[in-house]
Amino acid sequence: MENLYQYRDKVNGQWFSEPVSRERILEFVTRGTLTPYDFVQEDESKPQMIRNAFPEAEDHWAKLRKIRVQLNRLWEAQLDDIMAIVSSGLLSKTKEKQRRCETSLKGFRKEFSSDQIKEEIKRLWSDEPSSSFIEDEINHRKLKGDPKTFDLRPPSSGITEGLLSEEDFKEKFENLKQDLKKPLKKKGVYVFWAGEQVTYVGEATVGFKKRFNQHYNDQKGLTDKYPSDVNLSDINDKWFLHDATKLELYILKNVGTQSISEFESLMIFNHGNPDNKYLPRDNKQAGSSTAPVAVALKIIESEIRELKSTADGK
Repeated sequence: MENLYQYRDKVNGQWFSEPVSRERILEFVTRGTLTPYDFVQEDESKPQMIRNAFPEAEDHWAKLRKIRVQLNRLWEAQLDDIMAIVSSGLLSKTKEKQRRCETSLKGFRKEFSSDQIKEEIKRLWSDEPSSSFIEDEINHRKLKGDPKTFDLRPPSSGITEGLLSEEDFKEKFENLKQDLKKPLKKKGVYVFWAGEQVTYVGEATVGFKKRFNQHYNDQKGLTDKYPSDVNLSDINDKWFLHDATKLELYILKNVGTQSISEFESLMIFNHGNPDNKYLPRDNKQAGSSTAPVAVALKIIESEIRELKSTADGK
């Protein structure tokens, strides 16, 4: 049975009633929510310093220390500006009330750049390629009902592998449109599977119906283009509609500056083949190993931009 630990609430100093795992404590230390010098207790045992309970805690604490120090200064600068807004109501009434922010904090806030933080994040992630960021971010952006999953009906010929004849391909696509109906009007990200393999991830910014029609028109002539004995690995065109056995549709929360495109990039990387530049079989771009990092940095940059702003948008 896994050992569970209580820790103190930073706000009121009370022990949290619901204990958490060792991994959770170390996650808090990595973030800086807890430090190695805070205390934990297991069951009703005597509290002990985190660094003594988990010797690796100090290494975890050091990972994000530089980033947290900079963000703490930025938060302090924003807090000072907010308090200046509050205190300006106490000044004599003039046409323009002055904000008397602390000079060094005001200058720091104005000149603050996220570049250093982004470089530090890239360095950190390059040292830890198994970071769970991708999976966590995908789960954060999905709607409760995502994905909507559809098992694709094969044509009446029963053929499911390789390139289909024009007649079979048309029948399979008509079946697909019939099965989807209402979801075809939605926008989002879609994932095609052939058995246990993801063959293509795409985005539909104007609706699934229009996007799938484009794919159908692009792929319907492939049987005539390639000889019947062609090695499928030599086909340069996308042909995922031909051998697709399952389809997933993600409608998504409105998260991020370009929620659909960002989610597509995350999914391409998540389902990509490491031997194919982290791309599914029929994806030709947008799935490089750095793409998710770029998405992550955009998210973080957006949060920093919000942290720098106050009521007047400055």
